[in-house]
Amino acid sequence: MTDLHLTNAFLHRKSYVTDSSLHASEPYSAIPIILSHESLWIDSELMPNQIPSLMSAVEGVVDISNNNIFLDASGVVVPSTIRNGQRVSSVQKKVRLQLTRANFGEYTSSIEDLRRVVHQNYGQGYSIVVEYESNGVLSILHSHLWEIQHMAGVVTIDKSVQSLIPHNIFITAYLYCGRVGIDKSIKDTTTDDIEEGVTNKFFTRQLLLSHITELASDNTTNFVLSVSNSDSVTEGIYNKFFNQKNFDSAFN
Repeated sequence: MTDLHLTNAFLHRKSYVTDSSLHASEPYSAIPIILSHESLWIDSELMPNQIPSLMSAVEGVVDISNNNIFLDASGVVVPSTIRNGQRVSSVQKKVRLQLTRANFGEYTSSIEDLRRVVHQNYGQGYSIVVEYESNGVLSILHSHLWEIQHMAGVVTIDKSVQSLIPHNIFITAYLYCGRVGIDKSIKDTTTDDIEEGVTNKFFTRQLLLSHITELASDNTTNFVLSVSNSDSVTEGIYNKFFNQKNFDSAFN
């Protein structure tokens, strides 16, 4: 017998998109992946592919220059996130940001949200640095002895050395400084917000035919929907599901 390994399971549900009885069939994960509001970095396209190392040319020494600088999409230093009314940067360098031990041994910042720390797998040569002070000297804590919990916004220390680490530690990293969450303009969207001529790339002819038994009895109508674009949608149709109430409750 051959063993089967299920990596993903998808179900299909009916989603009413108008005030009529018409509905579309859309897939959703049987075990949905839940992302917090803070995980939606909508200006992430402004993050440069290459960013300067946080370590200086001297081995084992943190580069403390250019604290609080902003980098544009090309990795060039810019004075602010906005230029001529347009957002040009979503990444800021933070040098030796002080973290304080909390009630359960985790370390947090009182001035910065660590959920915005750019992951250490991002960018070639980029590695977050954590330091601690001992006898007035700052030393780098090896990366295998600490971990950033990006969803919680805390740094945890390995239990094997936790008792040796002081009440305050310091982190040097790049932080995301762009917009977070879903833009308000699509919270209560209507079809007036849809760009003219946009084609529905998912609800195709093939998908319609494969799920024809789930669709309304009027096959001709549904066939037209499967190949339509936003020019075919009645102006002003309101999205009854993704409204203000449902949006806010999703993150409570």
